[in-house]
Amino acid sequence: MSSKRNESIHYEHLEPRLRTGDLFLFSGASHRSRLIEAATHSEFSHIAMVVRPDPAAAPLLWHTDPRPVTEDVEAKHEHGGTQLNELSAAMATMTSPEYGDTPYVRQLIVERTREFENAVLQAISAIDETPFPSLLKIVKEWVLGQLHLSTSGKRMYCAEVIATTYQRMGLLPAEPPANAYMPVTFSAKHASLPLLRGASLGPEIQVLWSQPGSEVR
Repeated sequence: MSSKRNESIHYEHLEPRLRTGDLFLFSGASHRSRLIEAATHSEFSHIAMVVRPDPAAAPLLWHTDPRPVTEDVEAKHEHGGTQLNELSAAMATMTSPEYGDTPYVRQLIVERTREFENAVLQAISAIDETPFPSLLKIVKEWVLGQLHLSTSGKRMYCAEVIATTYQRMGLLPAEPPANAYMPVTFSAKHASLPLLRGASLGPEIQVLWSQPGSEVR
């Protein structure tokens, strides 16, 4: 049984521990989210990655969404598609009733070097503002990925963005292509994720979000 059913952590306690490469998996409430979860036999419909080259600075969230979640700190404006958001601002939006997402964290265990952090920033610079595909396109790209056929990358869905970034970080092999991945691939359900560099992912832990200033119990 997945540990996420038994463990939880308040965001305020988690934030100081977050580092580049840590993953957030989201269980969604929208129609699109439910369809993705049903198609992939998973509780997760969205995935995002923490970016934090300086542990003393606030963590950022690298992901893609059809809508602008909050301001993109790289582009300095709001936009849909791939975006780099302040993590706390993104969490406030994504856990709101409008989105209805429930977040879980899996922390990456790996040696982090300057080269490692630079690879992330280069990946973000290369594909930031890439448009988000339609649901039909997501399914089509994923099916092609299962056949080891890479798609163009002119539009990218969430797991494809994270897989591409992990590949550029040296954490995933070039094959299968990035479009072979879905959020479920990064979950504890799939222990066969072919991580490189001696890396591993920690357990799935539910993240309990509360608005800043509210009481944490």
